[in-house]
Amino acid sequence: MSSPLLLATALELLSNLVPIRPLCQGLKRPWAGPDHKALTLSSHEEVKAFWEAHPDANVGACLVPITHSPLVVVDIDICDVPEEGREEVWRLLATLGVSTKDKVWGQQTGRNNYQVFYWALNLDVPLRHTNAGGLHIDLLSNGYVVTAPSNTSAEPPKR
Repeated sequence: MSSPLLLATALELLSNLVPIRPLCQGLKRPWAGPDHKALTLSSHEEVKAFWEAHPDANVGACLVPITHSPLVVVDIDICDVPEEGREEVWRLLATLGVSTKDKVWGQQTGRNNYQVFYWALNLDVPLRHTNAGGLHIDLLSNGYVVTAPSNTSAEPPKR
């Protein structure tokens, strides 16, 4: 992906109060800060400076409760469900409250799985796993998630 698109994505998330965790190019691994911990950016100036120095870094969105992020994510791994069974899976997900309506932000991941983002301000949400009809579903919080247009299928550069 081009750096302008990655930078624009990071700035848009930050404008919606979502702290940014830059990720190594082609990977899901967080970029380390000066203290050797995962780097978290929380200002437009920090984001612009980082992507100017590292234009191909992936974009990670922080989840509740990291630096007061407002996001939790339902991670839906549907790639192992045969095509003929997916309609039934979506009906089951609807009974669990998962929706494709405009009030949530959804993205399709690299293996044709889905992530559905929800606002959850001031909510302490634990990490939960469930098995819904053979489908692996995670409620993700207390971490970060790779956001589109990041690319984690690319080989990292050789150094």
